[in-house]
Amino acid sequence: MKTVEYASYTKEQLEKEFLTSLTNGLTQRQAIASHLTNGQNTLNEQELSVCSILLRQFNTPFGYLLLAAAVVSFLLHDRINALIIVIIVSLNGLLGFYQEYKAGQALKLLKTHLTMKARVIREGKEIVIDSKELVPGDVILLQTGDLIPADIILYKGSLSVNESILTGESVPVQKNEGQAPLTLDTNHTTNLCFLSTMVVEGAAQGVVVATGSKTMFGEISNLTLHTSRQSGFHERLAHLSRFILSIIFISLTCLFIFHLLIKGVHTDIVQLLFFSIALTLGLTPEALPTVTTFALSRGALQLVRHDVVVKRLSAIEDLGAINILCTDKTGTLTENSLSVNALYEEKNGTVLPYMLLASKKNSTLDPFDSAVIKAASAQVLDESSLYTVIKEIPFNPALRRNSIIVSKDNEYILISRGSFESIKNLSLPLSHLELLTQWITQQAEQGNRTLAVAYKKAPTLEALDQEDECTFLGLVSFYDPIKATTRGALKKAHKLGITIKMLTGDSAEVAIAVARQIGLSDTAITGPEFQALSLEEKQKAVEAHAIFARIVPQQKYEIVELLKAHNSVGFIGEGINDAPALKAAHVAIVVKGASDIAQDAADILLLRPSLFSVIEGIEIGRQVFSNTLKYILATISSSFGNCYSVAIASLFTNFLPLLPLQILLINLLSDLPMVTIAVDTVDTEELKKPQQYDLRSLALMAALLGIVSSLFDALIFALYYSKGASVLQTNLFIESILTELVLIFSIRTKRVFYKAKRPALPLIGASIMVASITLLLPSTHVGQTFFQFQPLDWRALDILGAVVCMYFITTELVKLLYYRYKRLNHVK
Repeated sequence: MKTVEYASYTKEQLEKEFLTSLTNGLTQRQAIASHLTNGQNTLNEQELSVCSILLRQFNTPFGYLLLAAAVVSFLLHDRINALIIVIIVSLNGLLGFYQEYKAGQALKLLKTHLTMKARVIREGKEIVIDSKELVPGDVILLQTGDLIPADIILYKGSLSVNESILTGESVPVQKNEGQAPLTLDTNHTTNLCFLSTMVVEGAAQGVVVATGSKTMFGEISNLTLHTSRQSGFHERLAHLSRFILSIIFISLTCLFIFHLLIKGVHTDIVQLLFFSIALTLGLTPEALPTVTTFALSRGALQLVRHDVVVKRLSAIEDLGAINILCTDKTGTLTENSLSVNALYEEKNGTVLPYMLLASKKNSTLDPFDSAVIKAASAQVLDESSLYTVIKEIPFNPALRRNSIIVSKDNEYILISRGSFESIKNLSLPLSHLELLTQWITQQAEQGNRTLAVAYKKAPTLEALDQEDECTFLGLVSFYDPIKATTRGALKKAHKLGITIKMLTGDSAEVAIAVARQIGLSDTAITGPEFQALSLEEKQKAVEAHAIFARIVPQQKYEIVELLKAHNSVGFIGEGINDAPALKAAHVAIVVKGASDIAQDAADILLLRPSLFSVIEGIEIGRQVFSNTLKYILATISSSFGNCYSVAIASLFTNFLPLLPLQILLINLLSDLPMVTIAVDTVDTEELKKPQQYDLRSLALMAALLGIVSSLFDALIFALYYSKGASVLQTNLFIESILTELVLIFSIRTKRVFYKAKRPALPLIGASIMVASITLLLPSTHVGQTFFQFQPLDWRALDILGAVVCMYFITTELVKLLYYRYKRLNHVK
């Protein structure tokens, strides 16, 4: 049965259909039974099995080429070559499998932190459960800021719901309790709320009628299950891979043509084919997507240890790119653990009781409510329990107040609380305005926040339709201590070149007082002042000011959009009103426990509200990005340099400078230390500002280093060509791997190598292991029999050592000159 058909059901029919009670909800036994029948409230997701991950390592054009080469070798009775190719392909595949599997496990771990919650009534009690545990028949409570976790029929209350995820229309739709006409047109089902839509305003209760893939959104998602979306980061990597592949195709086509032109009928086509396949693999960074995903997933696990969870891996790159971070004051810079600091009362003993009544909400209590309840005496608490809540008017960010209507002994009372300006406007004229203003200013200069409260009594509910002519009761100031880590976070942010901007709804006086306590610039502008500026003046204002006070959600969005013109912007938010700014920011960061809508808009989730955690996350993001660039630069420059020199040399000799199997072995051995770059340390200077992914700069640097590699390959060729094919191949094999190893230690820093941070131990260990295998293999039976190496003349090691040292010095000079040129010419 389609969910829209339940919209025409009466309350009694809903209870009968789902064996539930609108008053008491389901029993735990019913919920468990329904869970077994209907499954978890989750959408179907593609999850690759271990076998699928393993097989996809070979499901590449290069994998097919190598396996085809193995088959051809076998058919030509060259079974040793065939076996070695299969072994090398298998080892490469297993390395890729390990990296991808580890990345997948990391993502699974991250998802455990990203669970949404739902408030339901079971066995007559209101409880909070994971949304995935919802079942049809559950009675659920919804309020402003919730992301609707299932398809739900409302039977009490009303909501304003954003259904843009289904309809594309951003204008909120009104949803009300009661029956709807029997129809399959969702536009007429005004009592039906759909999974993944958002509650913009209101409070209501409803019955879950469909979960998971049986919901309307679930049916749509099933249609798109087999589609995938790449992040911007992986799109750029794919662009780089396509660029490299085009160069390889052109190069190998030219190699074939030149071989035929120069050598003519003497060309060994089969050997040339194998040689070309080996060169293709050597030139191609086929592990690039896997290695970068591995680096990002490792970074994600590092972030979790700092209480920062990423919802998408590529957000790590974006996080590292941030140079401006916008944050609210409360909860991030301060503890958001409020306590009542002082009272200003028109009449003694009236402010706290009425503030307490304003806290008698069916919706979730906020920190102000908790502070008032904590400050109230037992007598005041007992008296407040005698009142019944009739109606809630949620907090309105534009009006800056919320209201509640309570009743007792046939008398109705409207209580409004909020900013002094808002409460003053709905109150009867005040005779001592200047005195009140002075009191508020005095509290603000201490960093304390102030709420005003007013009330209005009436014999009927209808008489309270208008919030006006209220009696002003007084003021309450609240103290919110600064977080112990805030000052340290600001100092670290300054070292990393990150500008912190405070966007708050509090007054300028409160914001400035807090800024001075934590060491933030106290240049402030208020929302009304900002609104009065021209577009050009606003652009200058967002760059010049560190504090934006008394701003509304629309202004937060506008400030983020203006800052994005010249910066990479992160935004920390938590409420439904932050959602537009979160969507606009390059990186959306929310605190765990924030509104569902805010969490849905987020890229990053903070397990604890701390600015220090975010700054640490930015630093880790920069480390991951820096190491990914190191890998790309190292693998491209060394592979292109070595392979092109070998390809060119092959045109002018009557033997191959390196056999296909030797090229494949170089590719395998050099990949091992390359992978460990993901865990390498990063120089402090490189963390001081965001790095950029610049294909032009990367290609230029790789070309310069590739030319250096080719020149030193040519030197080995000149030294050993006259000594025969196997001697040349052996020494060229050793020189190729050793130069690739020392290149890693050169390009891992932009400084002179000995001034850099110490390399990570896995990088050192992998490099020593590969160097040892490289030097020992030619002297072994395996190396001489299968790879046709010549036993190494250990006296010739002096020559190889000198060549490798000269190569290292040359790469250092090229690197330093290149980065000096960039600095002098202000090249990014």
